[in-house]
Amino acid sequence: MGALVPLFPYGARLTYGLGVVYPAANEALYQRVASDGCLLTEFPPGERPNAGSFPRRNRLISGLAKVTIVVEARGRSGALITADCALAQGKDVLAVPGPITSPISLGCNRLIQHGAKPALGLRDVLEEYGQTYEAAPAVALPTDLTAEERQILDILGLGIDQVDDVAHRFGKHTSDALAVLTSLEIRGLVSQEPGKIFRTSVAGER
Repeated sequence: MGALVPLFPYGARLTYGLGVVYPAANEALYQRVASDGCLLTEFPPGERPNAGSFPRRNRLISGLAKVTIVVEARGRSGALITADCALAQGKDVLAVPGPITSPISLGCNRLIQHGAKPALGLRDVLEEYGQTYEAAPAVALPTDLTAEERQILDILGLGIDQVDDVAHRFGKHTSDALAVLTSLEIRGLVSQEPGKIFRTSVAGER
């Protein structure tokens, strides 16, 4: 499974026509993006997704993004298709390294082996935008956090900081935990250190 920086709440690029929700469990998310953000698709209304839909969608993701960050990817992964699209478009590609024994890190490690920049934290991403990174002072807890973001911050507050341990306590796949952690990192509420170690920046948290 591949993972990319989450697009919500700014927008979603669909692999199907408007009016179709796939998978059906994403109905609430679909409606929330439509209400608060933007749904983009090049497929006719009502068209269902198929195997060829995803590469077409992925090239739009990489085309609209300045940088593509691959968090996890097997040897054959949709995230690698997106990375290939980004390279063909002359865009920068970063990859999060993982254990050489992990099948879900194989794609990322190969990207790095072939010249992609390792993404070890927010500093590496900001450098691609020509910005410098300075650790921010502790900030107050925002009032608009999702339940998952609050849960992750609570886990970090317990001193659990390695991403696999966070995911285990979170009760979900590592890629799901990383998606939430990335969102919190973008908001300046957590910072990442080498080895996929995350620290909270929220006032009152450890």
